[in-house]
Amino acid sequence: MSNSSNENNNISNGVEQIKLNAEVWKKAFASPLFQQTKTLFKQIFKRSMIITDFDAMGITPEEWERIWGPYEPFPFTFCELIYKIKEGYRRCAESGKQAITRISATLKTDICTCYTGLTEVSIPIIVHNKYCGCVTTYGGLLLHQPNETEWQQIAERVKDIGVDLEQLKKAYFDITPISNELLEVMLKLLNVIVEEVVKTVIETEEHKKRIAELEKALYEKYNFDKIIGKSQPMQDVFKLLSRVIDSDSSVLIEGDTGTGKELVAHTIHYNGPRKNGTFNPLNCGGLAETLLESELFGHIKGSFTGAISDKKGIFESTDKGTIFLDEIAEMSQALQVKLLRVIEEGTFIPVGGTKNRKVDVRIISATNKNLKELVNQGEFREDLYYRLNVIKITLPPLREHKEDIPLLIEHFLKTLPCNTEKKIEGIKPEAMKVIMDYHWPGNIRELQNVLERAISLTNSNYLMPEDLPEEIKQRKTLPLSTGFDILKPFEEVKKEYIIRLLTETKGNITEATRLSGLSSAGFYKLLKTYGIRPHTFR
Repeated sequence: MSNSSNENNNISNGVEQIKLNAEVWKKAFASPLFQQTKTLFKQIFKRSMIITDFDAMGITPEEWERIWGPYEPFPFTFCELIYKIKEGYRRCAESGKQAITRISATLKTDICTCYTGLTEVSIPIIVHNKYCGCVTTYGGLLLHQPNETEWQQIAERVKDIGVDLEQLKKAYFDITPISNELLEVMLKLLNVIVEEVVKTVIETEEHKKRIAELEKALYEKYNFDKIIGKSQPMQDVFKLLSRVIDSDSSVLIEGDTGTGKELVAHTIHYNGPRKNGTFNPLNCGGLAETLLESELFGHIKGSFTGAISDKKGIFESTDKGTIFLDEIAEMSQALQVKLLRVIEEGTFIPVGGTKNRKVDVRIISATNKNLKELVNQGEFREDLYYRLNVIKITLPPLREHKEDIPLLIEHFLKTLPCNTEKKIEGIKPEAMKVIMDYHWPGNIRELQNVLERAISLTNSNYLMPEDLPEEIKQRKTLPLSTGFDILKPFEEVKKEYIIRLLTETKGNITEATRLSGLSSAGFYKLLKTYGIRPHTFR
């Protein structure tokens, strides 16, 4: 009859325990099977059951009540009359302590009588042979019909605590007894609850173990060792990275497409103070303005057509983590204002919302354009630029650190998938020469794609020149000197050159940039300078 869920049950008897917490128990208590069995127990026996022994469970009484809910009233008057008297409560508590001491020592089901003489049933919860608490009946049981002889024994035990014996006697004879058959059913139901708790605990353990393994793998993947380079330009990047890692400041990464901006962003996050938080990347150039705003800040149900429910944006879901905003230069002026507000005030309003929401995130942004030039041209907010550009990392194009190409090839040959049964042991010198002579407008990403293709196609243990694409072997570019009037001013020649590139590629900017040998930022600058619109060539 004892309420062993209070301070009296903080006993583990020295038994080795598994480390549990309120999060695990909340998940266990919320299990549909757990809740269904708990309800069925109450329907059949007109009793409640509780899980107790806070020390063994790894939670505080306050945490227990928060996840379990308020204590329910006793199922019948007898226990209530005893429990509301201070000395009656103390004796109930002592009875509960003794039961938990036995269970934690024997790790066996305990059927005993409380100090008044009513029966109590408790079953230990054991995970990996470790005691983690017990499930017990809440309110005593009678295993036979109430009778005068037993009542006299009860009255003798409680006469000195000050309880009203007339009221208690009436309450005793009102107790509905439990038959031996029903006791067996009760034990089965309690065991179902125990099994469900154990299952949930083990599943949660495995889930956490898997998350830890993934986090370790991510850390290893984005360790400095995964950014390849011994050249001076890359050494300069490493020096700056080592100073950035321990900071929580905003970082702007500039560099051509394919230079590894997202890899650097990952490395900063997984080696920095927020490594245990979420890393959320978002390409600002891949979405329309309205969709981008929703992705960033979330939206309220009904705020626009298709908003059938509330949605969290990446700012809200990345609280205490890092957001990587790629192609930040493509963000509209209106969204730039809202992004600036988040950075300065740490608050945002979802689309269709009216209330501010607080958030704490680190922002790493990236662009393949010259953001300072866009500021000068009035296409990017100056105040936001300085907020994003607290620390700037500029990644060099591959053509400026070609001495790193052999190292990159060695790395990719080890890590890229191989669809052949042959082991790729290396690359022939003549193939290496072809690769070293190429200007790599697509940078490291292009090199990776070329090698992945070559590995898939080769019939040798070594990559050969014939395994490489034709444009690599031919070092294809569009010559500047062919077909132009050398007496024209140089600015006119450059403009005609860009127009010819776009004509040849039918307005494909990526291909035109590759053929020109220019960086993406340089090519876009020329388009802007000469007022050329690529879509008119399609």
